[in-house]
Amino acid sequence: YTLDHAEAISNALIDSPPAQVVFCLAAFLGLRPGEISALKWVDVDDEHSWVNIRRAAWRSIVGTTKTDESVASIPLIEPVKSMLAAWKIQSRDAHSEWVFPNRANKPMEMGGYCKRVIVPILRKKDIEWHGLYAGRRSAATLLVQLTGNAVASQYVLRHKNLATTTAFYVKPVQTAAVTGMRLVEE
Repeated sequence: YTLDHAEAISNALIDSPPAQVVFCLAAFLGLRPGEISALKWVDVDDEHSWVNIRRAAWRSIVGTTKTDESVASIPLIEPVKSMLAAWKIQSRDAHSEWVFPNRANKPMEMGGYCKRVIVPILRKKDIEWHGLYAGRRSAATLLVQLTGNAVASQYVLRHKNLATTTAFYVKPVQTAAVTGMRLVEE
């Protein structure tokens, strides 16, 4: 997703706070769907503005993260921080340790959640959906566009190898090329 597309999706999901938070965790913080599923409220450090990735879930089964490097802390940025805080207040009735619990009070499976909740909302508003993993790629691309440094993306995505980040996550953007050529010209 481009930044404009990601903002359009986030805005379209405004009436479904958990869906909006799920999408923004992927698109702006670069979390994997399984990491979003396995987030606990204790992993969200509001005071110091970090999200601590400690585990992943697949089909509500909690386990380890994809790689050892995936266990890390990600800076929690606005407006995602405010969205999480608002969702925490709204979801207190469930008294779950999970940020996104299912009916059995286990981690919600994000693939099914997206199909049931996010896709229908976006379809009604005629907004393209490419999945949560596209959001993770968007986070990587946006960081490189803004910082000019692929290492920032590598850190947030928690890849061991920078080549993985640049080969599979950072997408070429025409505006970056134009900006770069203008800098060379100057």
